[in-house]
Amino acid sequence: MLAEHERTSLAIALLRRGARLSVTRVLTKIADRRLRGLYRQINGHAPQGGPVPDAGGRMIQTRRLQAHASLYAVLFLERTGAGKRPYTQGLIEAYDRYGKLMRDSFEAPELDINSAWAITRDLRLRVAHLVYCPVCRIEYLVAEQSRVQPTCPLCSFYSRAATEELRAHPGRKKAAG
Repeated sequence: MLAEHERTSLAIALLRRGARLSVTRVLTKIADRRLRGLYRQINGHAPQGGPVPDAGGRMIQTRRLQAHASLYAVLFLERTGAGKRPYTQGLIEAYDRYGKLMRDSFEAPELDINSAWAITRDLRLRVAHLVYCPVCRIEYLVAEQSRVQPTCPLCSFYSRAATEELRAHPGRKKAAG
């Protein structure tokens, strides 16, 4: 009975954060009919249909998304590393922290809970991993099916900004440094 209560509590936490039924079902093993009822109670309308999201790597189509996915991945691994807590709890905590960091920086979150779950799944399946950038001194996410090069997104931002600055002011020389 306690296990059933924990699964229901997890389902409610996920659905309140916008998780799709397919993701919630995978994580809780609760039947679709029951999940639909919970969804209606929480959101006041019927859920949208649709499949489980694709691999997290496929959704990373821009450097901006790579930077957001990297931040989420670091937060998730920080919470679940060395068996600190169950990965479902780490998923929710890391997603909530990611959202708070975005709001605190006046930045719109690029990831929803379903994307966070797909990244979590890819990390656990080891088709995505973090790589350390010695220049920026950050870890960034590299995923097998990503559409961006497996390089640091911040280095890419800095390089692009410098190139745009030189184009905007062709007479200026690059700062030494």
